[in-house]
Amino acid sequence: MNKPLNIHFINSRSLNQILEAVIWDMDGVLIDSMEIHYAIWKEFFAPYQVEFTRQDFNRHFGTTNLQTILTTLGDRVNHQQAIALSNQKQALFEQRAIQQVKLIPGVRGWLEKFQAMGIPQAVASSNTQQFIETVARHLKIDHFFKVMISAEGLKSKPHPQVFLESARRLHADPTRCLVIEDAVAGVEGAKRAGMKCLAVTTTNPASALSGADLVLNGFEELTSELIVGLFNS
Repeated sequence: MNKPLNIHFINSRSLNQILEAVIWDMDGVLIDSMEIHYAIWKEFFAPYQVEFTRQDFNRHFGTTNLQTILTTLGDRVNHQQAIALSNQKQALFEQRAIQQVKLIPGVRGWLEKFQAMGIPQAVASSNTQQFIETVARHLKIDHFFKVMISAEGLKSKPHPQVFLESARRLHADPTRCLVIEDAVAGVEGAKRAGMKCLAVTTTNPASALSGADLVLNGFEELTSELIVGLFNS
């Protein structure tokens, strides 16, 4: 069993020597927004007689709204209709989420620790740029990040582009980056980028996240020794 977090055990010199950047996903990793997303998707697909199950949600989570709509509805909508639906879904999500979202337990402590160690941090999310920046300001965590990148205009996860772009902007070697994810697509994208990946089981069970280098139930299980071990294996 992993040892509980104890700040007295943190060896900042070791982590500084190993890590060049920490790249965070947003939904399900930084913020608890899963149930808001799921409820809205069910509403959106109901008029098309699509029963959007929890399994469907987990499978698509981590990709963009547009990709989820195109994959789920197929030829029932054209590309322009899919874009319009994507925009509608995002607007409704942002309206609900801004007032409801909270940080995942343990996140702020690790944001503070990585910052204190001088390790640059980024957000690499499939959500919109406006949402990422608005929520970060609302939750008062924007100052922790040197870079905040949306997959808008980039290839959707599991393509590694959003992770590689984060590393490029941080001037970090991808092999010295740690990605923190909760989605199957995100884990795959991180590994395709050549990065180490820590997955948390906020959205998917551990069995679905087996492609990650380390899977934890929550940030209270994370220790600096576990992170060091990823890069020494």
